[in-house]
Amino acid sequence: MEKNVSAEELKPDSTHLLTTDELLDQVDTYLTRLERGYPTEPVKILTLLDEVQAKLDEAEKQGISKIAEKSHFDYIIARVKKDALKLFRLLGGHSALQILRDEHKPAQSAWWWFLDQWLAEQAKKNLKKNLTIFLGIVGVLIILGLVYQFFLAPDPATQAAYNAQTDAQREIGEGKLDVALQSVDKGLQAKPGSPELLLLKAVILEKLGQNAQAQDLFTQVEQLLGNREQFLQARSLLNLQIGDAQAAKNDSTELIQINPQSAEGYYYLGQSNQALGDLQSALANFQKASDLAQSQNKPELVAMVRVNMAYLIQSMGGQSIELTPTVE
Repeated sequence: MEKNVSAEELKPDSTHLLTTDELLDQVDTYLTRLERGYPTEPVKILTLLDEVQAKLDEAEKQGISKIAEKSHFDYIIARVKKDALKLFRLLGGHSALQILRDEHKPAQSAWWWFLDQWLAEQAKKNLKKNLTIFLGIVGVLIILGLVYQFFLAPDPATQAAYNAQTDAQREIGEGKLDVALQSVDKGLQAKPGSPELLLLKAVILEKLGQNAQAQDLFTQVEQLLGNREQFLQARSLLNLQIGDAQAAKNDSTELIQINPQSAEGYYYLGQSNQALGDLQSALANFQKASDLAQSQNKPELVAMVRVNMAYLIQSMGGQSIELTPTVE
């Protein structure tokens, strides 16, 4: 169905004089250019769809059978839906699309002029599915937790370190930094050299203004973890866990600068944006994290990101969706 047509050939003076098949072939070609990343005219795709729909509607009124053309149109609609997000971005996002709607005044049935609303609706439809998956994961985790507790319980030192870390994080949230430091030291007595506890201690010392000691521990933890990227991942997550979204944002931003393909970096940056109230940036960075995690075969991370996205889109309600990753 697709034809190899140049960009210049895609600019007829009077498309209303073309047959339905000729219009469909033009849409095919524009969509092929869109899929392959070639320069194209996204608005032309929308107006051509209008013309095809009008011709099919007119033929139906006249009792003319257009079975082949309708099948071709259904195939094109499926392609538009598949690349809806790409087309939406190329059109310029919500604001640009609203201007185009004001100019062309399309009918509500011409859903392709309402891609922003259609994308948001698809996300809401997927929310129930995502929540089911999420609850299923939680159920499995509960079962695994019980199995772990009864059959694979950790050694006393590991359990003591975990308890100390949990206590310290809670105490940080309550503003009891000195008490949190004592909890961490207690954990380190049970498990000296634990990167998780040393990192937590460094963060607490930094908050207490003991920067030199904190920096020494940060350096030690980075050496234990092997490289700067792993260190920034660990510290970003820890800062999110203790509610320091700005620190997490700083670390995840540096992480992405070191490795622009870091799915975890974009995920933590999205969580930081969300905690700081920058919901558009959060959504864009979640989408980037999802794309990277999927390409890197990280299904668990993909699932976590998409659950975050679903909840975020639902909380945003009818707000506009701009999906450009933001790394300051």
